Amino acid sequence: GWREDSPLASPDGASKKKKSKRDKRKGAATPRVEGGGKGEVDGAELNTIDLGQGKSAALYVPTNVAEVEGAVSAEGVKQLLDMYKDSLYGAGDVVWPASIALSRLIAHCPSLVKGKSVLEIGSGLGLCGCVAAAAGASRVVMTDVDGDMLRLAAASAAANGCDDDVETMTLDWGRKESWPDGEFDVVIAADVLYDGDAAAAVAAVAEERAEE
Repeated sequence: GWREDSPLASPDGASKKKKSKRDKRKGAATPRVEGGGKGEVDGAELNTIDLGQGKSAALYVPTNVAEVEGAVSAEGVKQLLDMYKDSLYGAGDVVWPASIALSRLIAHCPSLVKGKSVLEIGSGLGLCGCVAAAAGASRVVMTDVDGDMLRLAAASAAANGCDDDVETMTLDWGRKESWPDGEFDVVIAADVLYDGDAAAAVAAVAEERAEE
């Protein structure tokens, strides 16, 4: 069914009874958390990310990243976020779906980045940046606030044979003094708009560093 806040949800009360039963089941469910929050960087494993139609990218991914199994009520979600907010909020140690989608777009439309300088904001593990470099970007700068993720991103670039064209640097998008110098032909980002503050900060960096 639709989420209750979906604009496509039924405007009448026809499904209230069904929702009530569903909410009761969710409220009674106890989620199980596997893993210890942020993944273990030192034990990162080299994975192959399928980009479709025979294309792929190598990516170092941390092990033991926390996963949630089972139905989770609204209150359960809040409790989990409170429990793991310091290690998982804005976490770059996960291969998020949007990064795979953007990487597939770049891999199959290399003209988007070929021969161009590319800035990746909030690169996390660096999938999009590595794919951009492999697609022929002249220079790729992968940025993130998490130094551990940048270390893995650099290792992934080497595993893909494109480390000569890739740089990594620490960027706290809330602190302008940490932004990279110069302008870039293309600015990319995936799964970074997880709250209002992040959206405004990412837009500011992109506007400032994208070549007009």
